[in-house]
Amino acid sequence: LRRALAEKRTGTMTGKLADSPLRSAKNIGIVILTLASRAAIRGGLDPETSFTVEDAYAQQLEKTETEEEVDKLAREAEFYYTSLVAKLRQAKRDDDLTARCKNYIQQHIQEPLRLSTIANDFNLSTDYLSAHFSQITGIPLKEYILQEKIRQAADMLRYTDEPINIISSYLSFSSQSHFGSVFQKYTGLTPKKYRNKYKE
Repeated sequence: LRRALAEKRTGTMTGKLADSPLRSAKNIGIVILTLASRAAIRGGLDPETSFTVEDAYAQQLEKTETEEEVDKLAREAEFYYTSLVAKLRQAKRDDDLTARCKNYIQQHIQEPLRLSTIANDFNLSTDYLSAHFSQITGIPLKEYILQEKIRQAADMLRYTDEPINIISSYLSFSSQSHFGSVFQKYTGLTPKKYRNKYKE
């Protein structure tokens, strides 16, 4: 938007939409608001929000007393719409990254799943991926990995006859005792007690 506004143009910049220069400027400002509102909708902003913003700026525009104020307000509206669409697109990218991360964890659930490995595979820094995942889901990435491993372990305890040490090894826990303590932390039961209670 800044680059577009900075471009040099030849000829008349704007048309004349009223006899009064101020009224003409306000009419042009309303046209700018309308175009910006429609462009924001095409960019993903929901129509109700877009039209509400347009109405609010239109009311402010009518209160302006100089052409300079009109131009400044119209530009402010354009940048505000741009920021709203940018935030929406960033949120979508964030959601996509979180979904990709969860899918990656499911596909590699048997592996040790170190944060550095996941970050490297996504071409991201460990700090960024960890902070991003936590911000979007409310759960630290390390904790989410352990939760998913324990959920998988619980299913195996309920629906298979695999020995507990094999389940622990399959999910890449460092030892059976470590697996047992983590499992009890998340379920309130040891693996053996969980299997006895829920085995089908």
